Amino acid sequence: MDARTNDRNYEKSATAQLGKSFECQPNETNTMMLCLSISTDIKKFNSGNYAVISKKTGVVIYQNTLDNTQVTWYSDNEISLFNTPGMMRENDSKDNYTFIYNLNTKEQTRKVDLQK
Repeated sequence: MDARTNDRNYEKSATAQLGKSFECQPNETNTMMLCLSISTDIKKFNSGNYAVISKKTGVVIYQNTLDNTQVTWYSDNEISLFNTPGMMRENDSKDNYTFIYNLNTKEQTRKVDLQK
């Protein structure tokens, strides 16, 4: 398969999962795409859907809904999910509200716990 076929594979899956309006970012090795569909409703902060899709096969590896959450790549096979708190406690940092989801093991860990 050439690069254009891979692009069509993930774009077709992204359109099926997220609709026509989405943005995608590749992981470090360019094997997976993190695709986001963000709501344009001003009343909904960081809401929409996202999916991690294999570039080669177009298979959806993981998908979920954004609800006051920012999602980005953390590493080649992990995504970072920052859940916006209503109010942070005095001694907390952003890492207390950030979760790292491993796409291989399907495990989620608080970022602050990874640093101990």
